[in-house]
Amino acid sequence: MRGIHTSATFVAALVATPALAEDMPALGDLLGGEVETTTMRYDCGEGGPIKARYLNGETSSIAIVPIDGEDRLLVNVLSASGARYVAGVYEWWTKAESAMLSDLTEPGAITTCVTKDAGTE
Repeated sequence: MRGIHTSATFVAALVATPALAEDMPALGDLLGGEVETTTMRYDCGEGGPIKARYLNGETSSIAIVPIDGEDRLLVNVLSASGARYVAGVYEWWTKAESAMLSDLTEPGAITTCVTKDAGTE
């Protein structure tokens, strides 16, 4: 499963690599203009605390969520309600003061979380 995810650290390394940076669009361009960064902390019971970072542009959004000890880069996709982010087999779904983390290959493997606090960077 390690090869399936895109790590935020990996993305940062790609952008910072001079040879690749010339060909990479700016984050603001990818997300559609000015980007607002928000950090949310969640209490996930036995799943422990989760600190999720959201980068919201005018047309696209991404979330950086720690899963299995590594930061994962999840992209916002269509949702009937709330905000839904996916990467590989993982789904992070937020709505109001709650969030759910699921491994889509394991039915019923859902971690339910509630918001602790928020901050805008």
